[in-house]
Amino acid sequence: MSFEELVKNFFGPPFLLGEKYSKDLTKSQSQLVLEKYGLDQENIKLQKQVKSLEQSQQVLKNKNTELLKEREKLTKANTELAEKIKALNAQNNQLVASLADQSEIDLHNKRLANENRDLKTQKEN
Repeated sequence: MSFEELVKNFFGPPFLLGEKYSKDLTKSQSQLVLEKYGLDQENIKLQKQVKSLEQSQQVLKNKNTELLKEREKLTKANTELAEKIKALNAQNNQLVASLADQSEIDLHNKRLANENRDLKTQKEN
């Protein structure tokens, strides 16, 4: 159906109000129909944009949820690593203390060995 037919079917035959007035009304009606058609097209376009924006918003929400989960995992892993580092530092401190103790024992053993040698030397003389 053409646009002119649509207008004729919508508005019907002109009323008996005078030909000039009738033409003016028909012209106004035609302009209104055109304007309505344009607004309908704009409405369709805007509805598509809204749908597209809603889809984009959902994608962003999903991505945000993924990022939050990943952040939780990383926070947990970071905490675990911090605990492991703390345990390793404690072990390291124990090893350092053990090495210091060993050094003292070695020094003490050297002194005893020297004293023992001195005693043997005195005994032989």
